[in-house]
Amino acid sequence: MRKIFIAALAAVAMVSCAKDEAVEINKGEAIGFAATTGRVTRAATIDDITEFDRFRVWGFHKADATAAETALMTNIAVTKAKSGWFYGDDYYFWPSVGTCDFYGIYPTVDDVATSPITVNMANKTVSYDIYTGNYGDWNPTDWVYAVNVDEARQTTKVPMNFRHAMSQIVFQVKNTNKNLKVTIPAGTIDLICVSQKGVYTLPSEDTAIEANYADRVMGSWDVADLSEGHGCYTWANIEGAVLDGVSDCLVANFMAEDGAMITVPQTVAAYDYANDGDNTKQLAYFRMKVLIEQEETVIWPGYNGTSSNEQVEKDKAYWVAIPISAEWKEGKKYTYTFIFGAGAGIVPPGTPGPDDEDPNPVPPGTPILAPIDFTVTIDDIVDTDNTDIPLGSIDRP
Repeated sequence: MRKIFIAALAAVAMVSCAKDEAVEINKGEAIGFAATTGRVTRAATIDDITEFDRFRVWGFHKADATAAETALMTNIAVTKAKSGWFYGDDYYFWPSVGTCDFYGIYPTVDDVATSPITVNMANKTVSYDIYTGNYGDWNPTDWVYAVNVDEARQTTKVPMNFRHAMSQIVFQVKNTNKNLKVTIPAGTIDLICVSQKGVYTLPSEDTAIEANYADRVMGSWDVADLSEGHGCYTWANIEGAVLDGVSDCLVANFMAEDGAMITVPQTVAAYDYANDGDNTKQLAYFRMKVLIEQEETVIWPGYNGTSSNEQVEKDKAYWVAIPISAEWKEGKKYTYTFIFGAGAGIVPPGTPGPDDEDPNPVPPGTPILAPIDFTVTIDDIVDTDNTDIPLGSIDRP
């Protein structure tokens, strides 16, 4: 499945491509496991089964269809070795009768201290909240889960196919205007006013491998309202780029190696910059720092400005906002291309104006680029009085 979204904004044109995560399956009278997933780079993004090397498992037993479930395995660490997946020398064994349900999760706080994942297997839910602890401990994290239910006593390994619960976003940039030089420093692209807190209910059926996204068994998100958290913010790391005139899309050398943005899947409405420059409605936008030049003149920011929280320096890159309206789904990666040319973003909420100008000529909500247009007129020729100019005279004797 592949979807393409095109959004033309007064800010920056964007092209977004959504791709399903590719997954593969591997094929264990002690209980054994065989795990598979999509693709892991760092703790934040899980990308490849070759790097996915551990998970936590919970198991429950039902003696018959009407019996209440009882705990069989609780938060057991399963790790990968050359010959398969193991959980230590103290084996867990199959009950003689009935069936077992298994749930796998990675990463929990038992694996990564700053993981925003809290597991509640009594309710079969996983809470996600990056706003825990100190700001420096905030850790937007891709996490995966696997479910395999109604397994009976067997000699084969229990297949655990892990599914991505989050959405991933990556970025590209290009310039279509030969007159503009756009400098994007190394740093971050931020996603503002999008909830990064919610509760995920695990599915009650197997998360078996399905090539077709529409056929995949998935759980459901209950996303917290922005007022329920103390922030609404996540980010992606970028290496930056200099777009001097017309340029192609930059991919590998723009995003940092660990740069994918991780977000709770949800539907967001775009920052209404034209009617609510200060964004009192708390609607969504990306932001990144840019320096925009045209010949020998700095177009943005081009002025010095200060407030209690922000400082603008005329010759240094400063934030621009790119409003975003989207429906992000779990297990999908979205690629957005920011196209500089006819636009370059919007002055973000909270941006101070020039120190020496009142009123502010570029208040929040103002498009960064204001095209120079000309209205051409020619003055009418004004008639004057007729003046006779003799061309000579005749002298007579």
